Amino acid sequence: MGALPGARVATTTTLLTALWPDKHFIFDRRVHWAANGLRICSGLQPSSCIDVGSSHWREITLDDYVVVREWVLEMARLLEVSPSMIERSLYILDRHVPSFEGETWTDYADRICKYLAQRAV
Repeated sequence: MGALPGARVATTTTLLTALWPDKHFIFDRRVHWAANGLRICSGLQPSSCIDVGSSHWREITLDDYVVVREWVLEMARLLEVSPSMIERSLYILDRHVPSFEGETWTDYADRICKYLAQRAV
């Protein structure tokens, strides 16, 4: 990020996605939250510095992107879709299940799982 002064993670990943769409995706707050909510539900390790029992959150970093990117790319390979399809799904999921101030990561993850279970019926 030092090479792009003032550019945050969403802007940086947008540029990477434009250049290499099969290897990158746009990583913003919504994608970060939904991806980590699903990872927590699945028993996977969330992004760095996330305490699942805490309601604390901080600005997303490229370190967070690296963790989620590996998972998104693997899901895209398994489902035979583009990484951007996974990213859009995560974005929409967070729009349907928004986080609330003071809510723990575990509570948010549980709400995501319940929402998806209701839709699977």
